[in-house]
Amino acid sequence: IAPDSSVLQILFDAMVAETGTSLNRRIDRKQCTVVLPIYNEPGFQYTVVIAQARGFLALETGAQARVSQTVRIPNGLNGKPFEKKWTGPMMMEFILDNSLSSEPQLWSLCGQTQSLVQISYVAQVVGGKDNVHSLVQLSPEGIIRLQWRRCKS
Repeated sequence: IAPDSSVLQILFDAMVAETGTSLNRRIDRKQCTVVLPIYNEPGFQYTVVIAQARGFLALETGAQARVSQTVRIPNGLNGKPFEKKWTGPMMMEFILDNSLSSEPQLWSLCGQTQSLVQISYVAQVVGGKDNVHSLVQLSPEGIIRLQWRRCKS
């Protein structure tokens, strides 16, 4: 956690969705949900401005990969899912950067001193015609940036 409590970096095990004839899988899907307890000072509320993760993909011809991320703040609303899709052949690193600053911001409820933020990641890969080997991996690092403000009267 940064000294000003605005940035939190989390480490989690790599999530790998993988297909191939040697694995006997044509479709694979992995999901991870990170639940973070947030403690507010009385009279303040917060929003998630950026939730970021890194990854790598290697797709054979015709294979498809999809990575999505959803941020939930306990105010009865969910952030819009952020999703990226790719079709092979390709091999590359990527950054999944769900900056909510372009969306209407979802603020936590005022007066709550403790709440939970949920950030869900989904990685899915569908093998190509030959189903040789394809994968998508989210790396074990995530960055979450919070913004705080005084509750409006």
